Amino acid sequence: MSYLLSLPAGTGAFLFAGAIVLATWLAYFFIRPFLRVFVRSQTHANELIGQALSVFAVLFGLLLGMLSISTYQSAAEVERHVLDEGANVLALYHNASAYEEPFQSELKSALREYVTYVIDDAWPLQQQGKLPREGAERIKKIFDIVFGYSPETKVQENLQADTVGLFAKMRDARFHRLGGLVGRIPDLMWALVWIGAVSVLTLILLLDMKFALHILLSGFVAFFLGVVIYLLIALDNPFRGEVGVSADAFREVLSGIKRIEGS
Repeated sequence: MSYLLSLPAGTGAFLFAGAIVLATWLAYFFIRPFLRVFVRSQTHANELIGQALSVFAVLFGLLLGMLSISTYQSAAEVERHVLDEGANVLALYHNASAYEEPFQSELKSALREYVTYVIDDAWPLQQQGKLPREGAERIKKIFDIVFGYSPETKVQENLQADTVGLFAKMRDARFHRLGGLVGRIPDLMWALVWIGAVSVLTLILLLDMKFALHILLSGFVAFFLGVVIYLLIALDNPFRGEVGVSADAFREVLSGIKRIEGS
């Protein structure tokens, strides 16, 4: 699955959905004949299967709809936290310019190192679904610098209070960003998704209809379900793939830092 998520979104969705279609068609030829034995002797079998299919389709559609909304909102929230973290880092860098030396240079250097680390080291790990651990050391370094400063005037106290507040917001945003690495859909819900998909496709295979229509209908439904499930997987892994959250916010921060230094 990691390989499919690393592909362009359209390609990954097409290959995943295609695999579901292939599995469905194989089931038509090799499993359906055995399943039909249980319903062949039943009168009005098609009507009964159609009614069951309608109920399953509605319930399964509601499940997929709720999960799609939930995962989309979670992915959007992760992106918002990334933007917040970057904005607070840049604001901290602005604040650092108001301090005297050597505190100013120490804080600016630590912030530059942190942004560079996130872009070059942390983000590639996040895209692989791995938790970047070295960032904690860089956060602690910034923490030690910020809280190691002792203001002496009222102006310095106000500046320090603002800096401490920005650092707290930055650290909280980082915490929520890393929280995005953990899938929001529980294993039980994933089990329900797959059980629902298999149930719907099985009921379609049990229907008695002309071969060409049966193959076309089952293939269409399988492809649609495959695309939707792939979308759920992609949204539940917000840092992976083409549609994942990118490090552009931190690249903009790095550009902003260079502009500040150049002004």
